Amino acid sequence: MKRNLYIVLFVSLLIACQKEDIMEFSSDDTTVYFQGGGGYSMPANGTVIYAPTYHYVDSTVLSFAGYPSAERTRIAFVPIKTMGKIKNYPRPVKVVVDKEESSAIEGVDFTVGLDTLAIPANADGVRMLVILMRSDELLVKSKRIVFRLEENEHFKLLIQSYKASSNWAASADTLNALKYTIVFNEQYNMPFYWEFFGDDFFGPWTPKKYQVLNGVMGWTVRDWNNAGGTGSKVSFGRFDFAAKAMRRHLQEMADADTPIKDVDGSYMQLAPKYAVDYSKYEK
Repeated sequence: MKRNLYIVLFVSLLIACQKEDIMEFSSDDTTVYFQGGGGYSMPANGTVIYAPTYHYVDSTVLSFAGYPSAERTRIAFVPIKTMGKIKNYPRPVKVVVDKEESSAIEGVDFTVGLDTLAIPANADGVRMLVILMRSDELLVKSKRIVFRLEENEHFKLLIQSYKASSNWAASADTLNALKYTIVFNEQYNMPFYWEFFGDDFFGPWTPKKYQVLNGVMGWTVRDWNNAGGTGSKVSFGRFDFAAKAMRRHLQEMADADTPIKDVDGSYMQLAPKYAVDYSKYEK
């Protein structure tokens, strides 16, 4: 019995003597990359609860649909991360708009401060602020912005791609670490209640007319989804009042030499009973 105990002790001592120091990676190179993510929630008590798997993304899709017509911009944030040593001074990051892959035009469809973009002192990342502009074009098509990282004196581009999940044992899409895409629009579908009754009051449905009518009446997409129900703002009994209010608004704009045009460039018009007078613009 003692002999077996001596053998165990000897083997343990031998393993301990053969233990090697683990080499740590050390480099002065610092890399920068795009990496957004999701998979956590913030309950009312302020405790962050993470989902079992944290999902990473390299794109964002935003819509103006349902927002009040007075709100002409939306804010998007593009997450930029670094890997390497943290510095106690700001470090500029070079990001450009990939014009070949983008349909949105800087200064027209969005604004972003690329010239002043930097990783703050003592930080390992920053959220790049992008202001998206609302326009009638978004009613009929989406706009796309593709940002691309470029190397500078502060950061190399050592990470080309990464997995879409923090669970590396799971299969997941491969995401681009050097490009980040924002897609934005304002897409609507004709509500079923308009399809049944709307043309007799407002004329044929168009997304722009729907948007203007909602602004005049204070209606929302949710109101239309609940149309005809008890206590609903959108009801057949209110359509005559709404059409008259809409005509009054359109006529006032036309009389002020600022007529509202639909997405096809024509003057916005209602059903014949509520027709707006655009005769001053007819040649």
